Amino acid sequence: MVPYVELNVAGAFQWGALEPEEGTVAESEVPGISAMRRSEESAMAYRNAEAMSAFRVLCDSEDSTAEAFLTLAKRFHASGRIREAIVAYQRVLERDPANDAAGCALGQLPALDNPALDELLLVSFDAQGEAERTRHFAKAVSGDYIYNIDPVGACNLRCPSCAQSRSMARGMPHNQMTLKTFKSILAKIAREHPKGRVIAVNLFNWGEAFLHKDLPAFIRATRAAGFRCGLSTNLNHALTVQRLEEILGAGPDVMRISISGFTNQTHQQQHARGDINLVKANMHLVRHVLDRLGLNIAIEVGYLLYRHNFGQDFVRVRQLCDSLCFRFDYGFSTLTPIETLQASAMGHIEDEYAGVLDALLMTPLDWFHWTAQAPGFVARPASECPLKTNMIAINSDGSVPVCCASALPENNVATDYLQVPFEELEQRRANMASCAACEQVRSVFLNGDKLEAVAKEFICKRMNAAGAFIGSERYPL
Repeated sequence: MVPYVELNVAGAFQWGALEPEEGTVAESEVPGISAMRRSEESAMAYRNAEAMSAFRVLCDSEDSTAEAFLTLAKRFHASGRIREAIVAYQRVLERDPANDAAGCALGQLPALDNPALDELLLVSFDAQGEAERTRHFAKAVSGDYIYNIDPVGACNLRCPSCAQSRSMARGMPHNQMTLKTFKSILAKIAREHPKGRVIAVNLFNWGEAFLHKDLPAFIRATRAAGFRCGLSTNLNHALTVQRLEEILGAGPDVMRISISGFTNQTHQQQHARGDINLVKANMHLVRHVLDRLGLNIAIEVGYLLYRHNFGQDFVRVRQLCDSLCFRFDYGFSTLTPIETLQASAMGHIEDEYAGVLDALLMTPLDWFHWTAQAPGFVARPASECPLKTNMIAINSDGSVPVCCASALPENNVATDYLQVPFEELEQRRANMASCAACEQVRSVFLNGDKLEAVAKEFICKRMNAAGAFIGSERYPL
């Protein structure tokens, strides 16, 4: 369901969002909407005044019910009167502490004492445009079977929570795959999957594909094989228009850009060695190339959440994405690779990770304890792992890990993808003993799709405690 709130005069959507009532129509579906703006604005002002009057009456009465306050809270929320909505939701919980609707709403709204509240409440976004970009991205990234293939084993950054920050010690490959080898891999994929099956090939796993000088040729080979093609990049490169035209003009379906701040003071804490000013310049350059060549590539900016990067950085990145017509997505960061996450969840973690764990919104140990008591949470068995059922990873040296989240060579199921039939690879992956550890700690990689049930009460509260205001787009009421 697309998040909904009444349109303001500028036609933008406010942060707070409720699902539309039955029979509500979009602005574009109403003839002569511009001529009706003034009367609608007047009607909204009347409804708000009426709601405020009712609110004062309820506050003065000791007999006011939680249901009456909840009705008003939802009206305030939908019309963008966030301060009044917060107070009304609080009144609901005073009378009915177990009220789920009010609890969820307050978990997603800022605290009244948030010092940035006034500034945050002035922010608005194009929710309709974002919904369209989300649909475009979801369609472009989908596939019946997904291959994550690393053209490059190395990365130019050293993000503390990523496997690449300690990749040399783990024995991860750092070579560049040759185009000849890559084409042989594509040919094997084509042979081993029935015709008509949609195959998506992502040119990334642990490495930074933009470091490969032949990246455009890799993309063209993928498309020539009849497969969808995805890219992921930190975009922290001295790119020229010509280089971007070669890469984007080769025809990838999607490209994801990973960042964690709007300023270097924030971004460089987790994207170590990065320069957000270079990244932002390249984002504008990407928009220029897309428009210049008339390309319809789905671009997504993935904002990695930590304890330190809310408030202005979060809001300004989203505003930047709106201005460039890029999809904005956010999600909490965790510890990688999976072997380190498993050790952390069991309480066995090296001192060198202490600072990384302090930055995370939810540590693997937090997740382990929380899921043990979360109502309705049922852990998935390792045999049903989503990272193995329709997905396989291939490292830059041709080796095959048990899953895309694994980085230790001892958990590889093959040293050369080209030498092992698909069915045998699947069997080896299904029987890996290391997968039992994921099941034991209820790994977020194994149960990541169950995050929403936990996030309303856990992540959102932590985010808002740190000064964030994320609205309710991700978890609509």
